[in-house]
Formats: sequence, C-alpha cells, structure tokens
Amino acid sequence: MINYYPNKLCKCGCNASILILPGHRYKGVPDYLPGHQNRGSDHPNYGKLNSIITRSRISVSNTGRVVSVRTRRKLSEAGRNRRHSPETIEKIRSSSVTCHRNFKNTSIERLLQAGLITSEVLFTTHAKLLGHPDIFIEPNICVFADGDYWHGPKRRKQQARDKYVNEQLTLQGYRVLRFWQHEINTDLQNCLKTILSVMQQS
Repeated sequence: MINYYPNKLCKCGCNASILILPGHRYKGVPDYLPGHQNRGSDHPNYGKLNSIITRSRISVSNTGRVVSVRTRRKLSEAGRNRRHSPETIEKIRSSSVTCHRNFKNTSIERLLQAGLITSEVLFTTHAKLLGHPDIFIEPNICVFADGDYWHGPKRRKQQARDKYVNEQLTLQGYRVLRFWQHEINTDLQNCLKTILSVMQQS
C-alpha cells in the first residue's frame, strides 16, 4: 500500500509530499524524496567540501563506470543553458584547437614550398636545428611561417621563444626569415622575392 504523507514535505524545497512505502514502517519516513538529497540549503552537507581522501575514493569508485544514455542526456540538457565566462571560453577554445593542431606542413608552409618549387629552389623541411625551421635552404637560410594566432600578441611565451630562436640562430651564422600568415596569404610573391634576395646575398 502506497500513500502520501500529508504533513511532511521534502526538505529540498520542492514542496512535494513524501511518498510512504511499506519499508518506512521500520525505517521511518525519509526527509527527502529519492534523488533530492543533494538539493537545497537544508541538507546537512550543503556548502561543505569533500576532503582530498574522499575525492580520491570517489574518483577510484567511478573509474571504469559507464554512464547510461539517459544520464548523458540529462547532463547535456543541464549544461545547455550554462553560460561560461569569456576567460573560460578562451581556455576551452585554446585547448580544443591545440588537440587538433597540425604542427608540420601547414597550409601557409605548403604555399611557400610550392612557390619555391616553382622557382626551382632546393630546400628541406623541418631541419634538425634550434626551432626546427619550416624551410631550410642551403647553406644557412632558415624560413619560418608563423600563424597569426599561435605567434600573435596573446602568445607572449611563444613570442619570447621566437625571439630567442632568432638570436641563437643568428649567432650561429644563420639567416632567419619569418613571415606572418596574413603576409603569405595576401602577398606570397613578395615573400618569395625576399627569400630569393637573401639567397643571392648568401
């Protein structure tokens, strides 16, 4: 026999009546509806943080656990209207792009390579030098094709790394040429002319 407990409401704040089950005659009527234990400020654990040991135990217990389709759908619906801060969005975007980033033979590198092949210039790619130049032309010309995003002003560590590579290669007697992504895409011929001009001086 199942009845509603008329004078007791769920403490999570949903104002729903507690459902009386046969087992409640021995254990007593609960304070929360099933699944409502973690809701509301009246819960004894509200606002408390788990200790490191408890979090590690929870992590171990959840290892290999398969989430059902129904649960995944609930999680998806719960996060659908969530609004991330601009900083969080930038971190997510950067992480996502990094996972799919192609470090070698990018589109701008291929444009330079095709132009040099047309000009009958012999070169090697990603030489085993400091910074791994995208294109290396004998005897001492190192060419880098820098993406506007990955080498731009927001990437201060990368810019410092590029400056260090330029200084070290120059000290070793190499000629360093760097071209931006927008330069290669908009004026490839000018980039090729610069490379050919440096080759004549070497």
